[in-house]
Amino acid sequence: MSTLRVNRIEPRTGDSVEIVGLEAPAASVKAWASLNNNPLTVKESYGFSSIVDAGVGHLICNFSAGLMPDANYAVVGCSNEQDGFTRVFHATVLQQDNFIAFIKGVSNDNLDTDVVGIMVAR
Repeated sequence: MSTLRVNRIEPRTGDSVEIVGLEAPAASVKAWASLNNNPLTVKESYGFSSIVDAGVGHLICNFSAGLMPDANYAVVGCSNEQDGFTRVFHATVLQQDNFIAFIKGVSNDNLDTDVVGIMVAR
């Protein structure tokens, strides 16, 4: 048996790299974002073409073109506010190209929050 140890594999221009014989993971992170929502500022992201402020505590998260083959993915989010009150991240209306997220307070009202983290796996 041979061992190949490399740091990087690059295709020739116009080609793609195919690796055969490896099992794909059951799911992998396809998109993530770290943002402030008061006002909306995307600090870092991957896999999103845009995240739109659609109102208080209401976000529309748009995937980069062709990222998702369908709407069968999972979204995990968290939020943090300096006032010490609980905030809940809720993703809904999952579609192939985007999903809607709400940040809710303990009274179920939509609230903007200082810090939001989002991760999408498929």
